Parts: sequence; structure tokens; C-alpha cells
Amino acid sequence: MADAAAKAGADVEALKAVAVEKATSDAVVELEANLVVVGGGAAGLSAAITAACEGETNIVLLEKEGALGGNAIRSGGFIEDLDPTDAIAIETNDGYNAWLEELVAAGPQDELEEQVWDELVTAYEAWKASGSTRLFDCPALLAIEYYHVEGTPPIYNMGYPALVNEFDHWFEEEIGGK
Repeated sequence: MADAAAKAGADVEALKAVAVEKATSDAVVELEANLVVVGGGAAGLSAAITAACEGETNIVLLEKEGALGGNAIRSGGFIEDLDPTDAIAIETNDGYNAWLEELVAAGPQDELEEQVWDELVTAYEAWKASGSTRLFDCPALLAIEYYHVEGTPPIYNMGYPALVNEFDHWFEEEIGGK
């Protein structure tokens, strides 16, 4: 994020120096539920959804953050979908396309990115050739993004997108849509 802010002309050090106060509350809310799910990440959401699909109607989902998604928050706070239907796939935009073009043109930044780079380039070229106006994504891009954020070698993250897709397909079957 610091790199993006710097490219946009922001004073990164000044932004880092700004203290952010989180709103707190001493309010007590009493609720009754047949099921309380603690955590709104992928597992918590799955548990709550499964219970609802099984007929439970009195569920409370507790989440400490301001958005659902758990560790998926790194990707914008949602559960990623690498194969969305056209009905829900979002349109790409010039800024994203420029960032993606720069990323691919720069090539792998080290030997760890190099391990998954060919898969990224192949998927990217196929997406460009398709003429799609929908947001580009692929397992290799996610693996490289996670590497940049958390430092895990991309090759270790290549299995994660398959798990995400499995969840997406389960969700579509169980809930009846995306």
C-alpha cells in the first residue's frame, strides 16, 4: 500500500504517522440464539451458512472487525472467486489494467516468483486474447499477491485458490447462487 500511495504522490511517512483511533463501545447487547458462531472468516461464514441451510433460523455471528472475510480481508474483505459467472463478475478498469500490465511487463522479481510466473503469463495472455472486460484473476496472480503481502513463497500458495474454488462451488450448490 505504501508503494501505491507513493506512486499517487502521497507523503507515505506522514500517512504512517497519523494515529487512527478505533471507536469503542461499552454497550451491552443481550441476544438469545440457538447457535453462536464466533468469527466471520471463511470457516465462520461456512458454519453459519450451513446451519441456515439445515433450517436453523436463530443464529448470531460475532465478528471483531468491521467487515467479514477473516484472512481473506487481505484481498479486499471478501471470499475470492476465481471463476465468477458473468452475472457477478465485476468489470475491470483502466487503473487495474495498467497495474496488471506493469506487473507482467516487469517480470518475476525473484526466483520465488519465477516458480509460478509462466502460469501467470499464460493465464494473462489468454484473458487478453479473450477480449474480456471482466476483472482478471488466476491462481498464480493470487499466489504472487499473497507473497507480496505476507512473504509466503508463491509456490506454497498455489493450492489456496483451488480451496477457494471448491468453497465457491459448494456455496453455489448449497445456497443456490453466488
